[in-house]
Amino acid sequence: MPPRQVPLSQIMRESWREIKHNPTGYLPVFPNWIPYNERLLRDYLKIGGTWVYTRTWELTSFISPLPILLYNSQTTVRTVAKHYEQVFDATKLPRGFIVGYTELIEVRPLNAEEIFFIFGRFNGFTNNEARRVIRKYFSDLDKGRKESELPPYIWPCEIGLFFSEMIRFENPVRYPWRGRKHLAWASLESVSAELEKVNVDPLRVSRLMNKNVP
Repeated sequence: MPPRQVPLSQIMRESWREIKHNPTGYLPVFPNWIPYNERLLRDYLKIGGTWVYTRTWELTSFISPLPILLYNSQTTVRTVAKHYEQVFDATKLPRGFIVGYTELIEVRPLNAEEIFFIFGRFNGFTNNEARRVIRKYFSDLDKGRKESELPPYIWPCEIGLFFSEMIRFENPVRYPWRGRKHLAWASLESVSAELEKVNVDPLRVSRLMNKNVP
């Protein structure tokens, strides 16, 4: 079954009351369990000149670049955090805060090389090691072994969200998450001071959002 396509315009219409009929004054908030945003902000998922994260759903119908705020949820994925415990302490990361800014430039299925790279980054392998591990994993499945008998690797989702930059806020901004499934919304005013500190022009950000108003 192909991944579900979710047009940005649909998400905005569903959130119309929340953004108070002033969508250029609000920015999409991209939620992630801890420590997923930290991996992005530390360049662990940088391929060439872009950063990539994966999802099971495909955001469509947006005009690139689309401003995005990065939000750390209250939940920690302990199996993932353990992979990075020698690099950073996930228990000390801010929870319930917007921690950074990025711009989404492309959404598409991952190609084979990107899958090898991201799988390797997720599990501590080089690209060549990732190729061998993935091939052996599916070879073992073909031979009749059960998934429960194989190593519990962390797998990327099939859809890649590609970002042009990753900017960490000097002071994370508290944000009351409202349980949206795909994206939530925060006022541009609430993050303008932090954007200016990291040399992101709030007026330019507002103009980018204006292009995406349905």
